[in-house]
Amino acid sequence: MAMNRNKDNVVPTIKDDSPFRYLQEDVLIEIFIRVPISDWEHISSVRKQWADLFRGECLWQAALNRAYPHASRTQRWTGPIRQGSSKRLIIYA
Repeated sequence: MAMNRNKDNVVPTIKDDSPFRYLQEDVLIEIFIRVPISDWEHISSVRKQWADLFRGECLWQAALNRAYPHASRTQRWTGPIRQGSSKRLIIYA
């Protein structure tokens, strides 16, 4: 990790030759879902690849499946009326 100095602030940056660029997305997802969600904004600003990963659906689905493991095993609710199964109700007055 290289250190860029801006006046009094020290900002860590990752060079392009760092080993982080060789990590596959599935490995990054496994790492990121273990980090608190409140830190995701800061992490996503480190690399463009990571920002794209945070904008995608895979990371969020993995985080939800980790937090609520039984939610993905349930059947999806089809709604109050299934399409094609509704019949017209004829009311005779």
